[in-house]
Amino acid sequence: MPAFDELVALCRKLRSPGGCAWDRKQTLASIRKHVREEVAEFFEAMDEKDAQHMQEELGDVLYTLIFLADIAENQGLFSMEGALRGAREKIIRRHPHVFGDVKVRSVRDIMRNWKRIKAAERAAESGFPRGRRSSPAKPAGTPSPRRAPRPSPRRSSRAGKRRPTRGAR
Repeated sequence: MPAFDELVALCRKLRSPGGCAWDRKQTLASIRKHVREEVAEFFEAMDEKDAQHMQEELGDVLYTLIFLADIAENQGLFSMEGALRGAREKIIRRHPHVFGDVKVRSVRDIMRNWKRIKAAERAAESGFPRGRRSSPAKPAGTPSPRRAPRPSPRRSSRAGKRRPTRGAR
């Protein structure tokens, strides 16, 4: 897909020695908040049911993910190619009713298979039953992305401002 390849090339140009100092300076940790912001903006566009805005924000999300993959690749953690191939293989594996000979009668059957396959994958990767890993993928107490609190615009605008206490003038 030419547009995807062009976006990858753009990211690599910006992060190259002749590119942008800010882009080169970023790390997986420093870009984390930007990922969250871009996804939140995409969700807002979805809530607005504005296709043009959704397209724009989805492009921003995709670029941010490419950016993350480039950082990881430059650090020798993994390659973008490996991440894409892994995603493709996982989706095929979790759709045996499409890419295999599993017969399903309903969406409920599909979801049941998906959960069973996902649990088996996690158990195989961790060596623990029911998908439990030896070390948590995220620190204990960290909210899941779907349940992570988002600052409200009202709360953000008050950041750093103190409210007067009752009776004080």
